[in-house]
Amino acid sequence: MDPVIENPSKLDLSPGMKQVLEMMFANYRRIIIKHEFIRGLSGGRVLEVQPFKTDGTPELPTVVKLATISLIQKEWQA
Repeated sequence: MDPVIENPSKLDLSPGMKQVLEMMFANYRRIIIKHEFIRGLSGGRVLEVQPFKTDGTPELPTVVKLATISLIQKEWQA
C-alpha cells in the first residue's frame, strides 16, 4: 500500500513527483511534506519530509531532492 502524502502547504507536486515519493517511502504509512527549500540553483525541488512508520511512530525529518535523472547525475559528478 502506498503511503498517504499529506501536503498541508499545498505545494504544487506533479504526478511524477508524487509517484517518486510513494516509491521512496513505500514502507511507511504516511509522510508529511513540511517545507520546500526554494533557494536551490540546480533546477530540482528540495523538500523536508516527515515520514511515519506503519505503526504511526514518526521518524526524524529527512530532506529529499526531486529532479530529472540528468540533473541528479550532473550534480553527483560535480
